[in-house]
Amino acid sequence: MEEIFGLPPILPLSVKWECAVKDKMGGELKFFSKEGVPSSARNFFMNFSFSSAGHEKTTVQLVMEYETLKPLVTAATPFLNADNNLALKSSYRLR
Repeated sequence: MEEIFGLPPILPLSVKWECAVKDKMGGELKFFSKEGVPSSARNFFMNFSFSSAGHEKTTVQLVMEYETLKPLVTAATPFLNADNNLALKSSYRLR
């Protein structure tokens, strides 16, 4: 699966993810990308944990890890976190 992010078409960044764990009963979904974003960051891990939060509600927790190759990537971390938080709080229904 390819994720496109950044500021397309001005700054189209992408990561090709591979699913490492898909555990529906345990509520885990894990992806990795050894390549990451070439010359910027590598060894990406994206771990989703799902748990019931009451009647027809699910809590989703996302933990991301990556190895930065440029200081600019470290400086962009707050923007990446904000983007991920917005995506998780969007009105998606998980079933």
